[in-house]
Amino acid sequence: MIVLQIIIFLLGLGIALSTLFSAIKQTVLPGRKKVRLTRVVFRNTFRLFRFVSVRMPSDQARDAIMAFYAPMSVMLLPLTWVILLMIGFTMMFWGVSEASLGTALSLSGAAITTEGFLAPKGIAQTTLYIVAGIIGLGIVGLLITFLPTIYSIYSQREEEVTHIAFRFGSPPSGVKVLAQAYRLGLAQELDQFWHTWEDWFTDMAETHISNSEVIFYRSSQPGTSWITTAGTILDASALFSSTVDRQDVPWLNLCFLAGCRTLRDIATDVGIQVRSLASNGSIHITRDEYDAACEQLSSAGVPVKADQDQS
Repeated sequence: MIVLQIIIFLLGLGIALSTLFSAIKQTVLPGRKKVRLTRVVFRNTFRLFRFVSVRMPSDQARDAIMAFYAPMSVMLLPLTWVILLMIGFTMMFWGVSEASLGTALSLSGAAITTEGFLAPKGIAQTTLYIVAGIIGLGIVGLLITFLPTIYSIYSQREEEVTHIAFRFGSPPSGVKVLAQAYRLGLAQELDQFWHTWEDWFTDMAETHISNSEVIFYRSSQPGTSWITTAGTILDASALFSSTVDRQDVPWLNLCFLAGCRTLRDIATDVGIQVRSLASNGSIHITRDEYDAACEQLSSAGVPVKADQDQS
């Protein structure tokens, strides 16, 4: 029986320590991180939302349901931490005192939630009780800082996305961005435009890799997405550099390189394989699509290079 108690106690200690490590790594540790517990929660929540959304009759209903996926996953994450900590401390309480399962669970719940509705008995139980209470308060502290941080990152990201949606329509495109800029007489401001978006991509590289859960938050404006908006900016910069008869502005290439690297890093972080153009030698734009884009740009007053084959 003593051997069994030791084994159960060590298993509970392992669950508690691994859960605490996951929580700290997810909320405090900066930089790229792969937290297995977080991935398990997000993947299983996605399967549930996917199961429901594919049965919805319209795109609007599916989008409305999937909008809850990321917030629900984020809220389930601290709940998962608490449940696993309760399981771990229940095993430890049973291991040190051979109490009934119900008593051990009550002691664990009272300590972690700091409710104190059940008093411990003996030095071993009291010590575990205090430790569990400290960890419970720590989880609450992490949650208090975790949620506002996510919302702040989301708001910062969506500010520029909303600007693009209001100015160039939804969904945006690289052709729309350049055509509308010239129609509105904003061609001279494109230098600052590329500078702004280079800063945006740089911020994304830091915030969305350190807090990967924000990747799955959908944009608040209907028909908009931070992913398609980022692609729009890269399309616009590539189209400007290759097709518009004007010298590249200083920030253009910096914006393009920052965007490519950021999206590649984010894709790698969530497990999406990214193939370079050098590996397959192909692009996704047909000549007919390119010619139509050039015609649309010309009609908007954009100076287009004469040698479109070279472009």
